[in-house]
Amino acid sequence: MAPGAVPARLLSIDSGQARLLAAHCEDCLSWSFPCQDSCAKCGSEAVVDSALPQRGRLWSYTIQTFRPPSPPFASAPEDGPDNFVPFGVGMVEFDNGLCVHGRLTESDSSRLDIGMTVETVVVPLEAGSEELIYAFQPIRGGAQ
Repeated sequence: MAPGAVPARLLSIDSGQARLLAAHCEDCLSWSFPCQDSCAKCGSEAVVDSALPQRGRLWSYTIQTFRPPSPPFASAPEDGPDNFVPFGVGMVEFDNGLCVHGRLTESDSSRLDIGMTVETVVVPLEAGSEELIYAFQPIRGGAQ
């Protein structure tokens, strides 16, 4: 993948707005994320990649306050407990009922509320990285 590129069949970026891509089954009408070639529920191959709304609701969250173990998570030799920066992880529910797990741009739990509106954004995988991932950014007082 080219530096700064987003993974295929994961994200759509149009006019600066990031939207996750999900598989929608035309037979049983279920949704799954990430996209796949057949339905996770009924096995049908009648699935279509469809963009989810840019905004959803924070269904649940936690703050990762310690470095995940390596392996399976990669860590550089200079990574140590003193260099770790806590980050938020949340489950976001979209209007179609699909819930997607992802990183939050906010790591202060006092600034997060269950049910608050969040929007999909693109952020570097880690500080200084050209690899991009999706994340969810809280929208204070924002309508969906």
